[in-house]
Amino acid sequence: MIVRFLDTQKRQNSAYGPTFSDRRRTRIAKRGTMRPISALILVLVAACGGTRGTPAPPVEAAPPDRLSYRPATVLYAAASHQQIEQDISGRTQSSRIVTRYVLRTEIGPAADGMPVTMVLDSIVVDGQLGVSESEIAAAQGTGFAALLQSTGELTGFTGGDTTMPLVRRLTSRLSDFFPRIPPDGAQPDQRWSDSTESVTDVGGVLLTVRAANGHEALDWTSYAGRRALAIRTVSDYTLSGTGEQSGQSLSLDGSGRRHAIEYLSAEGVYLGATAADTLEFEVLLTQIGMVIPGRQWSADTIVAVN
Repeated sequence: MIVRFLDTQKRQNSAYGPTFSDRRRTRIAKRGTMRPISALILVLVAACGGTRGTPAPPVEAAPPDRLSYRPATVLYAAASHQQIEQDISGRTQSSRIVTRYVLRTEIGPAADGMPVTMVLDSIVVDGQLGVSESEIAAAQGTGFAALLQSTGELTGFTGGDTTMPLVRRLTSRLSDFFPRIPPDGAQPDQRWSDSTESVTDVGGVLLTVRAANGHEALDWTSYAGRRALAIRTVSDYTLSGTGEQSGQSLSLDGSGRRHAIEYLSAEGVYLGATAADTLEFEVLLTQIGMVIPGRQWSADTIVAVN
């Protein structure tokens, strides 16, 4: 029996201040490693011509003092690479899963909570996930809606057929798609922290995930050829839950670490991220008293392609 833990970690803003320590963040990947790199087109402003017929060199537009989210329509290509190992009766069972999808997002203007729509344009799954071609085909075109708060939190998230395991797994991921920033915006050399507690249904197991996250806005950089503010996040999390898989009652406990670097353009558009996650866990088959230790590694990338 292979127990998979996918997209169970979420974040929420709570306190802002210089409490972040330079630890590295890692997450349940499913995703791998992964909330996945994203990138978006950032337009640079050139200066006017100089005097006496000699053109002045191009000049980049000065970035804003603080970055906040702005309305935008973006197409993202995302990939999640995951490897799961479980030690059963002295033997190690291993599975590798690669999930790729294209996500279309549209953020509209609003004074308080910008409306967001998301559509899964395409999905490809490789590996031992047990997803049928018909389920993949049915998941394509699935739409979601929410409100994007100034902190990057998506509230009132709705959409998707949660009876489908693949859609349920992607729903957990997309409901925490955007990087978290302070309510009044992010700026270089700024540090803040937040914590979260969430409950996620993973293959019939209700998992409670608690995470403590430290964030640091680094500096303006060139990301995929575009001007972007890099935000580094390190998360330490625990998970626990009970449920049933393959006719077996079970309980699960584990802990992990995730680190990610996410990018925002000077125009307030999410450009993408790279993330890595490691998890160690134990599954107890309650009916027979058998303990199965396991490990999971994941790596994610998201790239804006328009």
